[in-house]
Amino acid sequence: MAEENDPSGDLAAGSGPEPVSTDPGPLAAEPQMAAILARFGGRLSPDQRTRVRAGIEGTVRMATRLRAVPLGNGDEPAGAFVPYRADAESGSGRG
Repeated sequence: MAEENDPSGDLAAGSGPEPVSTDPGPLAAEPQMAAILARFGGRLSPDQRTRVRAGIEGTVRMATRLRAVPLGNGDEPAGAFVPYRADAESGSGRG
């Protein structure tokens, strides 16, 4: 039973996370669209409904691409945070 809590298990050995299904399916935007229509449907023109649906579908596609990126528990962010210091002089350590 000590192996269950062993931090040097599979993830530490570099096996990585399990793959996640990235196929949203053709109806992935329907629950969000139904919620919007239930709340605001009477105020939306057909053109506005079409644009709202396109926006939701774009968000679903973007989320699908984000989920497709395999990340491990110890993966660092892609960018580095560099805080701005108002009292720092120009050229004192900043690019």
